[in-house]
Amino acid sequence: FWSGKTTSGEEIHDGKKVVECLKKGVRIASQCMDMSVQTQLFVELLNHYLYFYEKGNDQVTIAVLNQVISKIREELPNLESNEETEQISKHFSNTIEHLRNRIESPESEGVNYEGLVL
Repeated sequence: FWSGKTTSGEEIHDGKKVVECLKKGVRIASQCMDMSVQTQLFVELLNHYLYFYEKGNDQVTIAVLNQVISKIREELPNLESNEETEQISKHFSNTIEHLRNRIESPESEGVNYEGLVL
């Protein structure tokens, strides 16, 4: 729905469909019984939300990004400490670090992170 091309060669950017798919991913992740798997899926979803936000999908908002970040922050401390949860935590930390770098040195792409809670 985003990077495909029409028969005439134009790129498809259907932000609404992209967000529908991401929301479906959130619903599915929320149904996982294993909290470490659920948290890992939320980190993956956060990265996908960020990708589409940075690519200019106006359907992905700062409020949605904050919700996903908040959910991950809520669940991470409750996970049993093991190698898997360390990897999940590191993945999330890398994502947050990426966001900090983007906020501190914004590029000319016009991506605005105002209101994002890290």
